[in-house]
Amino acid sequence: MKKNGFTLIELLSVLVILGIISTIAIQTYNVLIKTNDETKYTYYYDLVKLGADLYLESRKNYLEDGSCYSVKYSTLVERNLVKEEGVVCEGTLLLSRSGKKFTYDDALLACKTKEGKVLKEKGTTTKVCTATD
Repeated sequence: MKKNGFTLIELLSVLVILGIISTIAIQTYNVLIKTNDETKYTYYYDLVKLGADLYLESRKNYLEDGSCYSVKYSTLVERNLVKEEGVVCEGTLLLSRSGKKFTYDDALLACKTKEGKVLKEKGTTTKVCTATD
């Protein structure tokens, strides 16, 4: 007797294998998207810090060593120190001066893509800083 087609066991085996492969593919895709968003935010945050460096360079004589200061993100954009390309942020960047170096805290900064995808939520902080603008 000649058999045409596949048995039920063979079909179920193929479906199980396809299910496993698709589960792995979906998880990998989600990890890649998350990593891409984190990389995009890190890159843009570095640009914001450079803009803040330029902004503070003109005010460094007025900033006391060891003090905490805040710079509004909108101020950096208004002064063309940060250009919004693909990412939009709002909030405040906190920084402390130690000698000639500044350390940054982005807790009060929230960023999203132009399409509306959130890259970083605005957090909270217990720091109280002096406004520079």
